Amino acid sequence: MSSSVHSAKLRAVPTSYLVGALAVALLAVLAILSLGYGGRAAWSDAMTLRARHTVAQWRDGEGPKYTLALWEQTRDDLADALQTTPDNGQLYDDLGFLYASRAQGLGTPKDGSQASVLRLSLLSQAITNYRSACVLRPTFPYTWAYLALAKQLRGELDAEFWSAFDKALKYGRNEPGVQQSIARVAFALWPALDASYQGAVVSMVSSASKVSRRNLVELADSAGLTTTLLDAIKEPPQKAMIWEDLGILHARRAFALGKPLLGSAEAMQQSQEWDQAVSSYRAATVLQADMAGSWAGLVAVKHARAHYDDEFGAALDQALQYGADDVDVQQALAPVAFAVWAGLTPERRAAVGAMVAAAKPPVRRQLLNLAQRKEVLLPSPQ
Repeated sequence: MSSSVHSAKLRAVPTSYLVGALAVALLAVLAILSLGYGGRAAWSDAMTLRARHTVAQWRDGEGPKYTLALWEQTRDDLADALQTTPDNGQLYDDLGFLYASRAQGLGTPKDGSQASVLRLSLLSQAITNYRSACVLRPTFPYTWAYLALAKQLRGELDAEFWSAFDKALKYGRNEPGVQQSIARVAFALWPALDASYQGAVVSMVSSASKVSRRNLVELADSAGLTTTLLDAIKEPPQKAMIWEDLGILHARRAFALGKPLLGSAEAMQQSQEWDQAVSSYRAATVLQADMAGSWAGLVAVKHARAHYDDEFGAALDQALQYGADDVDVQQALAPVAFAVWAGLTPERRAAVGAMVAAAKPPVRRQLLNLAQRKEVLLPSPQ
């Protein structure tokens, strides 16, 4: 009797209630699992905070001074964290960076030497960690680029290398950080790349942001590929920008040599850099007449060489015409103009004064202070 009544009560429970109860129970289980994972992730983050911060600083060329002891401590902290959260792709990426950067710090030691053996071992460890990171984050372009670079440095130009290079281009061709790694790989292997790869890299360089493009041009110049790069770019505006980047690169190298002794090797090198800067700026302005940065660069270089010829004056006029409202041009022209103020025509003084007056307040204050220090009396704006 009691048994049948109990069965009847069970049968009387609505089906929707049972489903709801099961759903609540399932959500509770999932919540517990989520809290467990979240707790492990939070613990892992807390334990590796210093290590990840150190890696981030080293990536940017900053942070604490590198020592083997600090490198080992950072590596061990990241490896320990992976025991707690083995599905954290960033930890694998950071470990890959540690191994790869230490390997690159060894340079190119003699084959068979202890340093060479260590370098290859470190690169192997980097590849292993980058590979694991790519599995966990298959569309993250940075790690694909790092994997391709590590394999190229180790001489492993296999199917995995080309797959990594393809995916770095596919997912990261517009990312400045990825572009640098892609370019390092591509420029090192340029003769071995087929036309489609070369075209993709050239397109990446010509369409990069100004800062990134200048870094890429410097990499190409170091690899002896600037002529190749320029020949491959067909559109005059893009080609003009590359010429301007080269002018900036050569001018910066020349300025970095300071004031070497006349007749010294450094003086000869500086003269060559000046000449190449002038040639590059000229080429840019021939292709694109309104390249204000190139006109201003030409003014700065000729001033540094004390070449106050007709070209100097013409370049100053063109820079003022096309770039009077450009901050970079304003900051490049004003020091030169103030230094040679006594030799400027009234028209050029008026143009410089108008440029200063039109500058945005922070820049205008900077230029006015410079004029005061140089004892330059700027004409009143018309």
